[in-house]
Amino acid sequence: MSTTEYQVTGMTCGHCEISIRNEVGQIPGVERIDVSATTGRLMVDTGSGDPADDAR
Repeated sequence: MSTTEYQVTGMTCGHCEISIRNEVGQIPGVERIDVSATTGRLMVDTGSGDPADDAR
């Protein structure tokens, strides 16, 4: 498993967290998502590789 951390700007509330979780969760290979509007941090666990490659 690979974990990648992203810094997300403009995320201000729980609704933002839900939207990001829903969108990122649709990317093939994503197994776990941890997102926080408080810190602006998005952690993505994947089975292999970089989830950003699939998002491009």
